[in-house]
Amino acid sequence: MIKLLLSFSIISLLSGFGWGQANYFELTDSVITEGAVYHIPDLRYSACTGYDNTAEPANIEYVDSLADFLKSHKELIVEIRTHTDSRGSSDANKKLSQQRANNLKYLLVLRGVDESKIQSVGLGEDEPRTVRVVDGKHFFYPDPNWNTHEKIILTEKYINKFRSTDKKLYNQLHQWNRRTEIVVIGIVD
Repeated sequence: MIKLLLSFSIISLLSGFGWGQANYFELTDSVITEGAVYHIPDLRYSACTGYDNTAEPANIEYVDSLADFLKSHKELIVEIRTHTDSRGSSDANKKLSQQRANNLKYLLVLRGVDESKIQSVGLGEDEPRTVRVVDGKHFFYPDPNWNTHEKIILTEKYINKFRSTDKKLYNQLHQWNRRTEIVVIGIVD
């Protein structure tokens, strides 16, 4: 397995339950390996009204930060993976997530990232996020005690339990499934 020492930091406003302040999402002095998955926090997309390459995520500053990072680490080959929630048909969600991944790739290339170093994959609703539950509260951020807490996969069946009892949580869990990840699929010399 090839490893690379990298330094990168972007600001993230984590709005999950239990978090109300600005926090930093950091890969500072971290060893990045092939196969490593990195979530792009708070990269949000507006409601889909069509499939358009000019559509931008709501927090474009994250795209700028990612582009700067990839331009400064030309040795990385990455895959953009986007996910949707389970609302809508599976086929429509797959198409939507692929379009979002393509859009992000397009925006990165516009900002000077080498197109040959980026692949884009839309996974739709096929890979729901796993979260941890502590005292009835749901969290998805990294935690050193991850293995000591109950883990829940955010399936449609699980989320729908909150549809009538806790609308805020219901919507938040769907939002957590809508995400973008960067996977390091190669490191070239």
